[in-house]
Amino acid sequence: MKKWKVYTNSIAGEKVYTVGHIIDESEPLHGGNFESDSCHNSKADAQARCDELNRKESK
Repeated sequence: MKKWKVYTNSIAGEKVYTVGHIIDESEPLHGGNFESDSCHNSKADAQARCDELNRKESK
């Protein structure tokens, strides 16, 4: 089962919150091992989307 998380990045001094998950947990995080769903300027919005995706995965 995918475990969606909120990842924080700083771009041009602004925080951006990405909802995504690592595809293969046995490998380190890198561009080919990461699936993103969406980006948000608000951590609360990103967390809400993350929670929604995790609820769908658990069904």
